[in-house]
Amino acid sequence: MTGLIVEPLAAGPFSPDDFPDWDAHPLAGGFAHRLYPTVVPDHADHSFQVIGPGGAVLLARCTHLKDEISFFGLPLVLALRQGLGAKDGRKALAAALDHITALGQRLGAVRAVIGGHVSAEADPLGCLCIDRSAKGETSAWIVADLSQDDVMLKRDVRDSYRSLINWGERNIAVRLVNKDDPDREAFDMFPAFHAQISGRERGADYWDVYWREIVSGGAELMLGRLADGTLVSGSIVVGAGQTAYYASGVYARDQFDKPLGHWPLWHAMLRARQQGHRWFDAGEIQDRWHGTDKEINIAFFKRGFSSRRFMRMRWILPICS
Repeated sequence: MTGLIVEPLAAGPFSPDDFPDWDAHPLAGGFAHRLYPTVVPDHADHSFQVIGPGGAVLLARCTHLKDEISFFGLPLVLALRQGLGAKDGRKALAAALDHITALGQRLGAVRAVIGGHVSAEADPLGCLCIDRSAKGETSAWIVADLSQDDVMLKRDVRDSYRSLINWGERNIAVRLVNKDDPDREAFDMFPAFHAQISGRERGADYWDVYWREIVSGGAELMLGRLADGTLVSGSIVVGAGQTAYYASGVYARDQFDKPLGHWPLWHAMLRARQQGHRWFDAGEIQDRWHGTDKEINIAFFKRGFSSRRFMRMRWILPICS
């Protein structure tokens, strides 16, 4: 394959059959591209595509802020066209890395953060990054395999959680807000509840992204109430490709004498399976070296729902002037 050119990303849409990694996870796909501009609006979008003789061969989600090229602070996404041969794939990736380097030099960046995969033998992107003196950093994520039946899925849950899940099923009534029941009044309870528990307020544009995901069928809100009507839990799960991602969850701290989180999270896993997802991603595990006590405790709670861990790679590519 010769004559590759790089140009700004076309409007799309792009078929997952052609570019399976383009929207394979909410944090690496369209959801993040819609949400994160409301969180970090100073990022400038420089998403691009690599074009070969027959059309686009690689798509890239890419932003810039200060001294870094990334994807709104997340690892930038490089999605190859399905069916490219190994040699053509390497050429497309090399063209993308050349473009990222040139872009960074022009904008004064010193590094680019690129998402990759973990394997015993480096994949083509990994080989190219290593040969360009990039540093690889791994992260661990809690992921449940939803292809299992109820018995096998629950067998993978921490033993002590089973009675707590049963307690929640008996005592916490779950209210769903989704495409089939797009109740905006019920949805609007969640931002206020989230701000009350977390102590952090998000703007209306942030929550409007979640609302649009819900009404389009890409997300679901779950509100949990005790028998007296007290709101004690709220969570939003967002789907992309085969993955359902536990994007946001809060629980009433003044009710922590009760097991508030176990039934809602288990219920969210079952709902994700009903919706056809293969994986339930409960989030990243913060290690003891970098995580706060709160993050370590949250990770301990979530680890009880699956023994499966996914490793993900971030390549830190130096950009030399």
